[in-house]
Amino acid sequence: MKESQKAVKNDESMESTQGHKWQRRFWAHLIEDQDDYNRHADYIHWNPVKQGWVNKVCDRPYSSFHHYVEQGIYTENWGNNENADIYGIE
Repeated sequence: MKESQKAVKNDESMESTQGHKWQRRFWAHLIEDQDDYNRHADYIHWNPVKQGWVNKVCDRPYSSFHHYVEQGIYTENWGNNENADIYGIE
């Protein structure tokens, strides 16, 4: 059996034992306007805090949040108070 065939066979067996490869809640979304974009950017930057990976948004070293702070879009302490700073995030 060729290496490429083994990879496909292993991939197929992994799918049958572990379920689908894609997250079930994945869907495509077309950004509708600036407010929609802002909500998505807020969600992306807030999610590491929500998941417990960091205590504050600014603690995530490789986040685009730091670039947004440099551009004056966010303040360095944005997200420290979830209720006051973040609109429309579940």
